[in-house]
Amino acid sequence: MLLYSFLILVLSNCGGTKKEKLIVQVNESTFSIPFDINQPSQKMALDYRLSEISGLSFSYESKKLLAVDDEQGKVFVLSAQSGEIIDEIEFGKSDDYEGIASHDGYIYVVESNGNIKVLKEKSKRKVIEYNDRLSKENNVEGLCYNPVTKTLLLAAKGNSETEGNTKGVKSIFTMNIDNGAIRKEAYLQVNMKDTYLAMRNEESDILNKMSKSSRFRKYGPSGIAIDPTTNFIYLLSSNSKSLSVLDHDGNVKTIELLNKKLHAQPDGITFDENGNLFISNEGKRGSAMLYKYDRIN
Repeated sequence: MLLYSFLILVLSNCGGTKKEKLIVQVNESTFSIPFDINQPSQKMALDYRLSEISGLSFSYESKKLLAVDDEQGKVFVLSAQSGEIIDEIEFGKSDDYEGIASHDGYIYVVESNGNIKVLKEKSKRKVIEYNDRLSKENNVEGLCYNPVTKTLLLAAKGNSETEGNTKGVKSIFTMNIDNGAIRKEAYLQVNMKDTYLAMRNEESDILNKMSKSSRFRKYGPSGIAIDPTTNFIYLLSSNSKSLSVLDHDGNVKTIELLNKKLHAQPDGITFDENGNLFISNEGKRGSAMLYKYDRIN
């Protein structure tokens, strides 16, 4: 196995006494993504009301997909078989809603400034709202439930620190689902451009290498999900049209480049209970699209 360490950050905890090393590594193993990522098993054109779909999640309770639009204060309940809108749950005024997660009968919707609204799926009511450390400078675009730590993961497209920024680095933060507290230190931090170059360092075609790596100059996660079969973290990036797979120690298992003709603006990602993958795209060139990828065993 060939292992590259490309980013080492030393972070302080809230008390300022204990030091924690966060090492993000490239792990060139035999891992292969269990999906034919550029050949979706199913293509579903979405309703015009979801032309700016920005977040996607799967409810284990209802066995339905849950989606949020960039501006509407609504959760759209979708058929996982057809993408048809089955129901709508209104929860607030128009705002910049970017991500959605579901766990244990609750729905979580995140705004770009890190504010999170919590809804009860069955009663269709908002029960609480959290506003902790993050701000609009962090530009949160992805949200999912993490069964490993029993917290929410928030993927930030903007600043990588709760109070500042490290150039080229993107962060995933954690939120306690019981009280809405966001940990100051990031759960994981990645520099995906350097990662991609490290993973492709054997390429001899320099022009091809440069063309592909240029996708990552403005890398920023637009969606996040956890594979229920492996617990690996899947990071979607609309800017670079890419899908990255990481483990919870920060090892990057693979980076897949998405077909730009299929994925005009990939912003939503989730898995169903059988580990099949769903990716949603805003309607940048026509209807918003939902793609399903059946798992390859």
